[in-house]
Amino acid sequence: MILAPRNGRVLPGPLVFEWRGSSSSRYGVRMVGPDGPVLERAEIAATRFEYPKDAPTLTPGVRYRFQLVPAWHPPQEVWFELVDPELARRVRQDLQDLDAVLPEPTAPTAVVLRAGLLAHHALLHDARLGLAAALARHPDEPTLHFLLGEL
Repeated sequence: MILAPRNGRVLPGPLVFEWRGSSSSRYGVRMVGPDGPVLERAEIAATRFEYPKDAPTLTPGVRYRFQLVPAWHPPQEVWFELVDPELARRVRQDLQDLDAVLPEPTAPTAVVLRAGLLAHHALLHDARLGLAAALARHPDEPTLHFLLGEL
């Protein structure tokens, strides 16, 4: 099952795809744009794939489809769209402004506020990544688990 991104907008920058499955299995991934295939990789032995820096540049405002192709199951598919550069700039500035007034930007409360700001802009993928990283540092924090479940 594809976890992220899941049918929504994402900030430009490193783009990470995650799914649930066996870490010992091999997967194929395919990215398709409006003009056809953009990228295809086979035999990935992980449940995470970072869009390569040397892959074709993705265009903001264009809907792309990410397909997960396990050998034993029909392909799964989600869509995502990069936000336009101006919105990305505003959101990043808002996050910097928020961090500037918080006493500890990596504390669970700060992470929840950052996730809320990202979710307000329908950037659920980016909010999820921040929460998952915070959970690695604070695995017993119930608010992080709750908000991740809500996203």
